[in-house]
Amino acid sequence: MSDGPHRSLDMRRGWKKAAEFADNPACAKADVNSAVTSAFAGDWRLDVPDTLVSAVCNILGGEQDSLFRDQAVMQLEALRGITAGHGLGQVLIDCAVQRMVNGGPGPDAAVEATETALAIWGARHGRQIDEHFCRASTDRRAQNVRRRIEEEIGSASFQQLIRQLLQPDTTPAPHTPPKKTGVDDGVQLP
Repeated sequence: MSDGPHRSLDMRRGWKKAAEFADNPACAKADVNSAVTSAFAGDWRLDVPDTLVSAVCNILGGEQDSLFRDQAVMQLEALRGITAGHGLGQVLIDCAVQRMVNGGPGPDAAVEATETALAIWGARHGRQIDEHFCRASTDRRAQNVRRRIEEEIGSASFQQLIRQLLQPDTTPAPHTPPKKTGVDDGVQLP
């Protein structure tokens, strides 16, 4: 007997835990949200150095004229060496460049670029989990897991996570919810 398709996922631990929680119908929405948020935070810690975050925020937050957009794009492209081999960092730079080209700098430009990068990153992982569950389980189960993960990516706490990630020195990133081991622990009733 298997412990579930999430065990054989070829992904980081945080995403395995998110898939496990999303697959379990007894897990509350808050637990799935916490697991997805924790997976994003773990990937951010591994793939996005603080120097990249501060550089992207400085470049996108500037009040430069449209004449200097090309220079800002070149500065962003020069940051690729910092994140060589780290997918999320590369996606963040791609989104920052796209934001600079299409929208220009501004006070919320770094937040919007980060939001887009995390949405792309989450969709990528959602598709990977969906594909794995389709192979290892049923299509219906796979669609349910992917739907629950995508719901949490679009939730309000996602915006809060982005603000925390862009200010790494202020608050620690969220952690996976604690395991329920007590007799009174269990599914929360509405």
